Amino acid sequence: MKIRPFRSPSLPSLRTNDVTPQTPRSAPTSPVQPRNLPTRPSVPTPEQLQAGKNNLKPADYGVVHPDLQGIRTRRDNLQSGHQFADFTSDVRHSTGALMSKPNGNRLLTELNGRTNAVNPGQVGTLNKPLTVADVYSGRNERIPNANAPRHDGTYGGIQQAYRYDGKPGPGLPSTLKYDDRFSEQHPGTRFNSLGHESVHAWRNANGVAVSPLEVSPRRNDPIIQNNDPIVGKVIGHHSHMQEEFETVGMKPTPHSPNRDGWTPSENKIRQEHGLPLRNDYSGETPAKVDTLANNINAGLLDQRSWSTKLWDRNPAPPIQPMIDHLEK
Repeated sequence: MKIRPFRSPSLPSLRTNDVTPQTPRSAPTSPVQPRNLPTRPSVPTPEQLQAGKNNLKPADYGVVHPDLQGIRTRRDNLQSGHQFADFTSDVRHSTGALMSKPNGNRLLTELNGRTNAVNPGQVGTLNKPLTVADVYSGRNERIPNANAPRHDGTYGGIQQAYRYDGKPGPGLPSTLKYDDRFSEQHPGTRFNSLGHESVHAWRNANGVAVSPLEVSPRRNDPIIQNNDPIVGKVIGHHSHMQEEFETVGMKPTPHSPNRDGWTPSENKIRQEHGLPLRNDYSGETPAKVDTLANNINAGLLDQRSWSTKLWDRNPAPPIQPMIDHLEK
């Protein structure tokens, strides 16, 4: 048996002016159908990636931790889509650091647990969840790290975040400003800034924060109205510093919703992360602030005669009732 040599089948030429020998010149050739091969995906350029971030749909609420649905990042009017995504990522990182230690975990867990209490009668939705703390970027703010209670714009509304005459209020949610650039030279400690503002939020949510004088029930007290404006300024400064001293942990918080008396502080967070403790707030200390108040008591407000002063060398400080009203 002879083996015939293999001949490859003839294929029509891809050129239109070529024909096979078996096809008459006058007859058109059949076109070759190209195969539809999938195109190889190209790697996006940095410009394309940036454009994609810029075109992200505005996300109103960003999740910072799966166990903290009541604490969300919020996008402001100045943030592009990719800036908000980057900001949320940074807050998540700082939140994770706080949640990794006992005091930070308890702080955020208890704060999150107040979400329903500070939003009475309200129902959250997927697109607009109830929150106890909204975290905005503070990088473009005059004070980049800050906090404030969310309220209805009335004195009675904002007073719910504070204690008066030794009685805590029902509590309010908070708006936090967090600067994701803060401590860029030491980015590993940026979580502490979020921790400090979260302590303020915890205090607002539990109604134990120290009230500013200008929104307190006794903001028009005669001791304020009938004396030099410095009196009101000193009382207001004293209450402001008291709030910061308690938040930092330089002075104890006199009220707690917990049976064990636990309250959060920045120094508790610092201690569990091996950071040095703070012993002042912007150069102010409890001793310095008390000295200023005592000088007002003894100098400007003590208008007694010399004989009365000689008889009673230790009178009740005139501004102490106001300080107790705000700080007790």
